[in-house]
Amino acid sequence: DCVSPANGEAATQATPPEASSHCDAEADAAADGTEAPVVVLMHEELTALEDTDASLELIRSGVGSEDWAAQYEATTAIRRLVQFHPQLARSSIYAQLEPVLGLLKTGVESLRSAQNRNALYAIGELFRNLPDKDIIAEASSPIGIDGVVDAVVLKSVNDKRFIASAGEAVIQQMVESAPCPALLLSLLRHASSKNPKVCTVIARHGCKCLRGIVDAAATEEHKSALSCGDETEAQALISGFAELELSRSVDAKKPAQAALRLLFRTLKPEPFEAALKTALNPTSVAHVLEIVRKPAVKKGPA
Repeated sequence: DCVSPANGEAATQATPPEASSHCDAEADAAADGTEAPVVVLMHEELTALEDTDASLELIRSGVGSEDWAAQYEATTAIRRLVQFHPQLARSSIYAQLEPVLGLLKTGVESLRSAQNRNALYAIGELFRNLPDKDIIAEASSPIGIDGVVDAVVLKSVNDKRFIASAGEAVIQQMVESAPCPALLLSLLRHASSKNPKVCTVIARHGCKCLRGIVDAAATEEHKSALSCGDETEAQALISGFAELELSRSVDAKKPAQAALRLLFRTLKPEPFEAALKTALNPTSVAHVLEIVRKPAVKKGPA
């Protein structure tokens, strides 16, 4: 079934395991070769801001700047602010999240590896310190969460292993910190990708996100948002996980099947089947019904 941290999986930090700063010189040298290597601070190396007013101005300037150095400094200030100044971060960063996400999306998409990783770490830390997951639903738009998800998903399958590792760790941090329909639907927009690696990442973390939504609903003692959600949402979720199950990615099948079974149990059989028949063609409907009605095969002890 879908795995959640509550079921024993250790949470993966949004930063890779290196214990010290990393210099990115190969992609961050100026054309004339005079620019110094850029040092990316690891999470444990961050410190509190000495002058919060000056840092807020630095962030405002970076958000509106096209200069990569200004963007980089603003990103580092955001990381320090959300980690060490939660009240100020809530009123300044989380209250105006879309322009901040726009800045971080630009960083993730940069050709400079240092700027990539600094922005990826910032997104992970932004989610780790999230005061309220409803903020994510409110920021769901092409220039908000959707844009950031698109950029991070692409980095999670990057040819450079340390970039891909950082990208996938950020997706996991997002899913663990803010399991909500808005994030899940944003991830599932990539379910039709022709890249098997993308399908694997989306299936694995999409399943975890769905499990987090269901678990949170049970803990809070109210109906799951999926149970009382509209039919369009249910159709999108079913269609997304069905696409992943039918994709060319062998590794996407098991988590996608687990997610479909969980949706079947959560939505209840009749509403599930109604949404399923609207979302998919008859052949796919029969295939999904066979999956959800068949108990998952559990491996016994070796």
